Amino acid sequence: MEKMPRRNNTLNNNMTPRKKILFIVLGLLLILTILITVRIFSSSDKDSVINSVSNSSWSDESTSMTIGEVKEVKSKYKPADLSLVVLLDEDTLYKDINKLLPIVLTIDSYEVGSLWMPLRKSADFSATGSIKINRKVETTSGSDLTSSFTMKLSGQFTVSGSVALNGFYSHKEAKKLVQDLVVENFVAKAKEHFSTFSPEYLQNFAAMSIPSE
Repeated sequence: MEKMPRRNNTLNNNMTPRKKILFIVLGLLLILTILITVRIFSSSDKDSVINSVSNSSWSDESTSMTIGEVKEVKSKYKPADLSLVVLLDEDTLYKDINKLLPIVLTIDSYEVGSLWMPLRKSADFSATGSIKINRKVETTSGSDLTSSFTMKLSGQFTVSGSVALNGFYSHKEAKKLVQDLVVENFVAKAKEHFSTFSPEYLQNFAAMSIPSE
């Protein structure tokens, strides 16, 4: 009994060399098209539309006391000498260190919608932050107390809005863009308030030995 010839149904054995070359060329063209698309979106076709509203409110219950005559010291400090640090959990998102000890702005809550969709990402976001300072500065002459200043300052910050991103933004890039916007808003509101501080008020920051919390 004669054996029937074995048939090989694998695609590779049935493909002629010409077909193999054609498939290889088509595959390379597909890869090249993807790379070109990625490059275009990652450079010239990125754009973002961001709408946000931010607010801040402040409470200053600082008090001062003098005993007898106190020699007036002319303050040399200005608002630009204040230092500011912005924290989110254990991460430092912003740091501007100048002559005076840093004021710490803590981001208490931060929420942003899903930013996973490719090429077109949109989401709402919101965040709150706070500054709390409670420090006492005392001046003595020998063993006698001549003046006391208790700085009790607090600030509350809010920002909310929406973001729409077109182009090849990675998830990490999109998250950082929103996070940077939150920090930018909070820093602007804080420094706007700091600009109202008098040189005499700022002198008390110079006397602090412990950074504000």
